[in-house]
This record gives sequence, structure tokens and C-alpha cells, in this order.
Amino acid sequence: MVEDAARQGVQVLCFPETQTVGYRVDISTPDRPVPVEWLAELEVAWRSGCAALGMACILGTETPLESDPHRGKAATTRRW
Repeated sequence: MVEDAARQGVQVLCFPETQTVGYRVDISTPDRPVPVEWLAELEVAWRSGCAALGMACILGTETPLESDPHRGKAATTRRW
């Protein structure tokens, strides 16, 4: 899908909020630990993939809090 968007000349690929982990309502419990390592790997993959295709990306995700990375979270939007 991303490569197809690049072929079509998309300059900014924008995903909805919480695209990476989904809404926690009806999917998992709100206190479920943040998948810190997985989110870090995902960020690197999206950042390098979109950069290689010459495209910016807006990706809704959770950001682990430094004070409690596995339990504390804040909703953020990453822009590359």
C-alpha cells in the first residue's frame, strides 16, 4: 500500500490516530502495558521506509512516558 501510494505521487501519507496500537476500548484493557520495543522497531521501519520513498508520514501512536515506559503512555502523532 505504501509503495503504491509513492507510485501515485503521494507526498504525505497520513494514518488515523492510534493506528499502531488501536483503540484500547473493546480491544484490550486500558492498563495493558505499552509494547515499548515493538513501537520503537515500528517507528524505525516507517521512518526509513517512507524516507526511502521520498514521502512524509503522519502516524498516530502511543508514546511511552520516560517516567514509566511500560505502563505510562500518551497519545501522540509522529511526523517524519
